Amino acid sequence: MGVVLQTGKGHLPCMNTAQQSASLSMTTARVFRTGVLALTLGALAIGCASTSHQKETVMSNANNAAFVTPWKDLWNGDLAMTDKIIAKDFVAHAAPLTGSGSDVIRGREALNGWVSGIRSVIPDLTFTVEVGPITDADHLVVRWRAQGTYRGGLPGTGPESVGRKVNFTGTDTLRVADGMLAEYWANADSLLFFQQLGIKQLQ
Repeated sequence: MGVVLQTGKGHLPCMNTAQQSASLSMTTARVFRTGVLALTLGALAIGCASTSHQKETVMSNANNAAFVTPWKDLWNGDLAMTDKIIAKDFVAHAAPLTGSGSDVIRGREALNGWVSGIRSVIPDLTFTVEVGPITDADHLVVRWRAQGTYRGGLPGTGPESVGRKVNFTGTDTLRVADGMLAEYWANADSLLFFQQLGIKQLQ
C-alpha cells in the first residue's frame, strides 16, 4: 500500500521501500538497455563504414592491377597503349644506361622514345611479369624479365656482340592518379645486361 503525501499542489503518492527498489531496478534496466542499443548502433555504423572503405580499397587495388597487361604491352612495342594508360604529365625516374644524362623522363612522347630506343637495338625484346602485381590504393609494383637478341648500336659494343642473347630482370614501381599511370620508378639489372653484351667500358 502506498502512502499519499498531501501538498499544496494536490496529493502525491509516496512509495514504500519495496516499490522504490522495484522502480529503481526498472529505471536502471531501461538505462542499461538504452546504452546497449546505442553501443550496438555505433558498432554497426563503424562496421558499415569500415566495410565500405574495404570495398573501395579492393576496387582501387583491382583497378591498379589492371594496368599490368597494357603496361607490359607498351614495353613489348605497342606504343598505341601510351595514350590509353599514360598521363599527359607522366614522369619517369631511371638511371641512364650510359651513366650520364638526366635520370628524369617527362611526357608521353619521351616515354615512347625510350621504348623505341631500346627496341631499336633489341627488336625482339620481350617482357614478361614474374612477380605481381602488388598494389595499394595509389601504386602498382611488378618484377619482370626481359629477353631478346642484340642487333647492335649501343656505345661500347663491337661486332662480336651482335646476335648475343640477353636475359635480365628488373622491378617497376608505378603511381596511379586519376585513372592513369602518372609516375614511374625503374630499377633494372643493367650490369648483367652489359656483361652479356661483353661491354667492359662505357664510352
